[in-house]
Amino acid sequence: MAPSFNSPKQELEQGICGQHGWSSSYFQAPSSRWCVEVRWGVGPRNGRIFVSDDVSDGASKAGVKKGHAAAAAVAIAGLRDIVYAANSKPMCTIEKAFGVWFDLTCVVMSGPEGWAKLWEINPTEVFVDVEGNQVTPPVLVQVCVPFRNVYDDTTE
Repeated sequence: MAPSFNSPKQELEQGICGQHGWSSSYFQAPSSRWCVEVRWGVGPRNGRIFVSDDVSDGASKAGVKKGHAAAAAVAIAGLRDIVYAANSKPMCTIEKAFGVWFDLTCVVMSGPEGWAKLWEINPTEVFVDVEGNQVTPPVLVQVCVPFRNVYDDTTE
């Protein structure tokens, strides 16, 4: 059974962006028309701004809600082919995609030892993912850093 949504905004946010890990940002254009920018990757080709005809008052809660719904409805229609293409890709596990390379480059650590190793690596980039919501504290925090293991095998 396909999920049902209460509004176009909910369908866009939860049914499309949430499912695929995409982002969205709502705003009013200088013409007062409501817009939403949807990003599905990095770069100019991996995102699009969808412009509705709605010019609801951005100063009122009802106007913002109506404007977001109008922009989301335009985005849903405009994303159909992109969503179809994303859903048509074959499923592939990370182990299958990266194989032995993944096992050699991924280290799962936790607790004080994990944090000590993180600081030992002294990363220049850190990627953080927090699972939870605005009501409850994070249930899971994942930290990922790019690193390279260099093995020095001087035995002959």
